[in-house]
Amino acid sequence: MQIVSSQNKTKIAIINVGLPARGKTHSSLSLFRYLSWLGIDCKVFKFAEYRRELYGTDSLFFGSGYEEYNYLSKERMNTQKACFGDLVSYLKQEKGQIAILDGSSLTKQIRASFASELEENGIESLFIEYICDDKKKIEENIRNVKINSPDYIKMSTEEAINDFKKKIENMEPFYETIEEKNISYIKLINLHTRIITNQLKGYLPTRIAFYLMNIQVSNKRVYLAMNGQTVTKTSHDTDPILSEEGTQYANKLRENVLERINALNCENPEHSSDNISLKIWSSLETKSIQTAEPFLSDANLTVRNRMMLREIDLGICNGLSLKDIKEKYPDEFAKYSANPYYHRYPRAESYYDLSTRLEAVIMDLEREESDVLIIASASVLRCIYAYFALNPFSRRVIPSLSFPQLWFIELTPTAYGCVEKKFPLN
Repeated sequence: MQIVSSQNKTKIAIINVGLPARGKTHSSLSLFRYLSWLGIDCKVFKFAEYRRELYGTDSLFFGSGYEEYNYLSKERMNTQKACFGDLVSYLKQEKGQIAILDGSSLTKQIRASFASELEENGIESLFIEYICDDKKKIEENIRNVKINSPDYIKMSTEEAINDFKKKIENMEPFYETIEEKNISYIKLINLHTRIITNQLKGYLPTRIAFYLMNIQVSNKRVYLAMNGQTVTKTSHDTDPILSEEGTQYANKLRENVLERINALNCENPEHSSDNISLKIWSSLETKSIQTAEPFLSDANLTVRNRMMLREIDLGICNGLSLKDIKEKYPDEFAKYSANPYYHRYPRAESYYDLSTRLEAVIMDLEREESDVLIIASASVLRCIYAYFALNPFSRRVIPSLSFPQLWFIELTPTAYGCVEKKFPLN
């Protein structure tokens, strides 16, 4: 269900806690996407970006070339002050409702300072600690995520890995896990496999905890593709089958998507091309089921038909183009033009309603570790695409996003953004 009322005055600062390579940045970006998609004004304040802006990419804070390391150094405190100061200003003076401080906040002293200043400014605090003792997962996170940081663009892979491990080693003696009973916190253990909460009060903190319980820190890809063309116009009263062109499209879609995944498997020798990790989700509409049908010929692929992926119900305007609606129902068209995301035609869904319906799909996507291909109508793909967008769309824009029929889109969420690629059907 989407939120949030503009009357809700609650301001929340989320403070990340934990050593590097524990999934803080990846989870922060996922949480930012989710909250923005729900309509909450949210922003991430990245300690590392402030540090680079003030002191460059040199390992002044934690590099392997420094024999003595001080987590409470003057440079780090200056960076913390600038980052945290902007966070407070965003929540107090701007329109922000939730802000995320993506840093380490390893000591009780630092956390107490944050909590005190936030309370003085009428801002609720929520600390999220990321704990991981699984060495394999930490190593994977370093190799898959951290060496792509702007800090390491001039280093080889092995140099970057060794430097980053030294960074963690230097920070470990200063790390004090959260034991304070007087603060609201969430502890995520071993990349979300276990969760502990303390003093969560109100709707938003509990909603955030539920979301974090469901996400996986992984490098999965999400593919978006349109349903195939049908023999007749779609309307609320009919469930048309694919036309000859639609059937050809479905076969080409399978061929091209599997070519792409095989190419990725060849780039990554750790994964065998005989073990493609792909799941296909379609709606229960006949055109969607038939578009996904060619994938059933592969025993190692899973096809799932999902009711939640059905296209938007436009009520009395089903089967009509915008031009038709303008001519037939000019008053309704004027209302839609004024507020395209929230307007409902008579007996219809709005895009707001559709996004609310798709939240269950979004949660399943976040839980999923395999790559997923979603085959659906343009209305559904617009809302899912908007969720993964690095920079949140104005909700007015979502109903007009264009999805070309003969292409599919590959989205790869990462700790530093979402990589988008578009592929034509050859």
